[in-house]
This record gives sequence, structure tokens and C-alpha cells, in this order.
Amino acid sequence: MEARLGGANWCTFVNYAENYYKEAFVRALTPEMGKLCCNGKVDGTPCPKEVSIDLHTIEHTELGKILPGLHMDHTYDVGHICNIWSRALPREPPTCDDGICGEIVAHLLFGDFCHDVSNAHYGHILRVEDIAWPAEGSQKIIN
Repeated sequence: MEARLGGANWCTFVNYAENYYKEAFVRALTPEMGKLCCNGKVDGTPCPKEVSIDLHTIEHTELGKILPGLHMDHTYDVGHICNIWSRALPREPPTCDDGICGEIVAHLLFGDFCHDVSNAHYGHILRVEDIAWPAEGSQKIIN
């Protein structure tokens, strides 16, 4: 997306994401009790892997081996989100959210996670229309 948006627009988007999502994202990876674990699937069923990592007791060398078993995934595939975002933008976007709701895109990328990575589990395929502003109501949230 950096190449698609251009350097300045990419920096604007990254700054927005860091300002609005980084703290919560880092907090999710560094829980107060020091224990990372799979929370289960979107529908409430428990994670079949039941991976649990106690950050207070695990050796740094072991963390690298166990961490890949802890899965955190986006509700929609990241590549799919970026493809829809790219398709929704004009050919040479003047901003990172020209004609779209940048806040929705940022939320899809950094604030909307689940734990079922084995298959597509959503009942709706993300479309350009889902992130686009109506032509007459075009707004810029990120810029």
C-alpha cells in the first residue's frame, strides 16, 4: 500500500494508525497479568490449540519457538483489505482516504481481530462499497 499511496500519504496513514491503534495493539500483546493466550473463535468456541504463554516465566529463547503457535488474525484477510482499499482509491489519490472512510480501513487492519485462522469464517466478503463514502458525502477523517 505504501507504493500505491505514495510516501506522504503512507506516512499520514501510519501516523493515524499509530496514534489511534498502537497503544491498544501493544496492550493486547502485553497483558497486565503477563499471560498471552488464545481467546477463542469469534462465535465463542474455545481455541483448539489452547496456547498460553506466561511472559514472566518463559525464557527468551523459548518464546521464539512458542509465539508462532499463538494466533491472532484479522477478521478479513490483510491482503483482501488492502486490495479493496487500493481498488476504492482514485488512480492517483491525493490523500490516503480519498473517497473512502479511512477510519474503517484502519479499524479493519488494526482493531478488528479474531482467532479462527483455519478458514474464512465471516459471512460477508469485504467490498469497495463497504469502505467508500457516498460521492456527495465524501469526508476525510485521517487527513
